[in-house]
Amino acid sequence: MFLFSKNSVRLEKRSVKEGLIDTFKMVSDLMKTALGPQGSCKLIINNLQEFMITSRGTIMLNGILSEDAIVNNIIKKTAKTQNQEVGDGVKTTIILVGELLTNAEKLLGNIHPNPIVNGYRLATIKAEEVLEKIALTRFSDDFLKKVALTTLNSRLLVDVKEFFADMIVKAVKQVCEVRDGQKHIDLNHIRIVKKEGRSFLDSEYIDGVVLRGLGMKYLYLYPGMQRKVKNAKIALLNQGFEVSLGEKIKSKMFGNIVIRNDPNKVSLFLEKEIDMLNENLRKLSSLGVNVVFCMKGIDEYALHWMAEKGFLMARRIKDEDMEASIKATGGKLVNSVDELTPACLGEAKEVEVKRYDGEEMLFVRG
Repeated sequence: MFLFSKNSVRLEKRSVKEGLIDTFKMVSDLMKTALGPQGSCKLIINNLQEFMITSRGTIMLNGILSEDAIVNNIIKKTAKTQNQEVGDGVKTTIILVGELLTNAEKLLGNIHPNPIVNGYRLATIKAEEVLEKIALTRFSDDFLKKVALTTLNSRLLVDVKEFFADMIVKAVKQVCEVRDGQKHIDLNHIRIVKKEGRSFLDSEYIDGVVLRGLGMKYLYLYPGMQRKVKNAKIALLNQGFEVSLGEKIKSKMFGNIVIRNDPNKVSLFLEKEIDMLNENLRKLSSLGVNVVFCMKGIDEYALHWMAEKGFLMARRIKDEDMEASIKATGGKLVNSVDELTPACLGEAKEVEVKRYDGEEMLFVRG
């Protein structure tokens, strides 16, 4: 037994199909007005009365479609899939689907939907065969630049598209890898770091990695510390360089000794820790290390020692930044200095700390 509101309306299958198709066609028509160099941007106002001017298909769909309607979710999933697989062409995809539905609607009066869907599936297989025949397998830099320019034509970067097209081609070629004779590009290896207060033309391509959000907790600019190191030998460590303070020691194991706030044993423990720290620091120096990226802390004693030796150091590096640093420098993350060998060291032409609008940023180049 089903209970419905007295205001409920029963819709026939034909009416439901027409409603779903009409909604998709309406969105498709909207996308047409924003497509290409002559397309117009749209002013989107959300529920919080926030304004946004955009010509990007994904943002437009999120702004105009609610979550409650089934067809809206279908449209959003279509756009999301296109965006994940290609990174562009959302508007074109929605328009194409709208045209396919328009042609299918003409047949619905006399033909069951299943044969129409099967026909489109056969057409998809045929289209893939044709595309495989005409697809290019080798691309020159000029061709890749034209592809980038075509994409940028529909963005707000039209006036500086030449500048960014060159940058995009360099970045994509840099992360391209050949595996089993096939080229693979992981776009997650390309990082876009945004900084307010500058113009588009102040943008810079970095063949390496940029770490931002640097401060007292992240990268400590100790007095006398190097701000630029050339021909860097980089130690990537999941180890800290810290000496425990006596007042903070509650219970700690050192060899076979357990310390519990005994002043004599605390003093012995600190001496041993300082000796171990000095040994680790000397080993770094003997390996030719001049830059240290550490995922844990570096205390004042180690910072002072490293600064005197001309090191540049960054501490408490985040997981994603350490992963990017490993990829950019070719180094290997090790858990302790004892495991560090010359083969584990990362290399870079230059590591530099620069200040942009009050924020310290670390650049690893080459």
